[in-house]
Amino acid sequence: MTPTPKDPNANKVQRKQVQGRPSPSPLPKRELENSVKSSSTPKGVASISNEEFENSIVITIQEAEARTTTPGKPYAEEDFTEISRLLSLVGKPQWSERPRTYLVLRSIGEVQAMGSFILEQLNDIHFPYTEATLPKCCLSSPGARHSFIQKQSLVFSPRPADLVLGGPHRHLGLLIKA
Repeated sequence: MTPTPKDPNANKVQRKQVQGRPSPSPLPKRELENSVKSSSTPKGVASISNEEFENSIVITIQEAEARTTTPGKPYAEEDFTEISRLLSLVGKPQWSERPRTYLVLRSIGEVQAMGSFILEQLNDIHFPYTEATLPKCCLSSPGARHSFIQKQSLVFSPRPADLVLGGPHRHLGLLIKA
């Protein structure tokens, strides 16, 4: 038997069909979990596409904002857990260790600065930042730095005393008051 030659355009047709389909609506958490379970990488680590991540993170943020009746009130710990989980599923393990940093950067449109926070080994434990403690290499624009400092209160733990009382660690930044 002679092998049949492969059509070099076959893959191109498939890609066009995949890319040409309308974008799906955001996945509810149950559907996302089923999607994650069915789309494992060869190593058995679950993953989601960038599109699924974006849809899910928008829903997570909208749900968190809907739960609060006070504008500017901090997010709940379960919101950070979910953001961390989503970042991990989309293949950003170092980002998933900094869900608060990610959320502040996302809220000011500076997500690309996550790499600088990682290179500087800055974690969520470093909150709160001041103009003096926020490294210029992370956010060099004065406007972005000001926005970051203003928005960071959204990610402060509502109950920092939990850590002292043996509760779950949220972040230590608020325990250090000048």
